[in-house]
Amino acid sequence: MELLLALCVVVVRLDAAAWPAALATLGGAFYMYSRKEQQHHGKFRPANPRVRVVHAGAAVLLLLAFLIVHIGNHGFALWSIQLHTQFAALLRLWYRSDWVEPVILALLAVMALTGMPMVARYTRAGGDMFRILQTTSGMYLAIFSCSHLTAVLRARYSGVETDWIFATGPNGLLDGSGMLIPYYVLGIFTLVMHVALGLRRVSLSYNLNLSVANRMTYALIGFGGFVTLLTTLAMMGLHLGA
Repeated sequence: MELLLALCVVVVRLDAAAWPAALATLGGAFYMYSRKEQQHHGKFRPANPRVRVVHAGAAVLLLLAFLIVHIGNHGFALWSIQLHTQFAALLRLWYRSDWVEPVILALLAVMALTGMPMVARYTRAGGDMFRILQTTSGMYLAIFSCSHLTAVLRARYSGVETDWIFATGPNGLLDGSGMLIPYYVLGIFTLVMHVALGLRRVSLSYNLNLSVANRMTYALIGFGGFVTLLTTLAMMGLHLGA
């Protein structure tokens, strides 16, 4: 587990352009570590059911209250920044309200706190590639959320408008902050992947056919890739209605 913690520290300190390599290294370390630990611990043992239920419940609430509309609004930027800004102003009436925003921040904290014991369990007990990907994507999301949230809150405290230009630069990521491209791309894609793999586990627990569950997972991950592509094009400065 010391190796995993050290890798997390390295990922946090790395420049955004190196995040894909860091994630690949982390994933490889998880795979090798889990194979080694599986030989010592034998049969796979799932995490505490109560922890998993709380984690899943917080995830559903967070998706419905914030993440779906927040990421969905990024798609409007593919048409124009103005359209994105108009919808963002409407959405902020909801997720930046005095009683909703603290709940969203609390849900993020719950996700992180319940995710840590599951990471500790699964990296010791091993598992198949689906489990490795789910654990790795969860780790990346935790690091991404901390980094992104810290940047946004610091900017808001300083009176900076955290709008589309704040995130991408005046002419998109390639011209403004090109090194942030993998940072954002992996943030969106790993979110969809993590949700898809979580739904796979839940569906299998209700005795859904394995091949059906796998096809559903692949379809959701493919959809996540499509959404990520559209969002990335917008972030790189493509605006069809401009």
